Amino acid sequence: MNYVILVGRVGDQPKIITEKPVAKFSLATNEYYKNKAGENVTETEWHNVVFFQSVDFISKAVNKGDLVFVQGKIVTRTWKDQKGDPHWATEIVGKQIELLKSNTKKEEEPVF
Repeated sequence: MNYVILVGRVGDQPKIITEKPVAKFSLATNEYYKNKAGENVTETEWHNVVFFQSVDFISKAVNKGDLVFVQGKIVTRTWKDQKGDPHWATEIVGKQIELLKSNTKKEEEPVF
């Protein structure tokens, strides 16, 4: 089963491609823990998110900095460039998105 749930902050203003329609944006998720020295550590992971549905909602309601819930699947694409060199990209293909917090509200500090 290929199923992913992410809760994180939108890293850039969603790019809307109306011809397809497609919405693309980066999403930052954080993990908080204490290391062996007892120091608080925050690790941020960046995800590339693509939506082929809910594009109208994303274009009207989702902005850089918003806290969102994303449900979807992980997809890895491969291709060759003009020189024949291989490339790959891993993306989250979103199926559902919910706006949890607008970027105008300050996020509470994490609890370690």
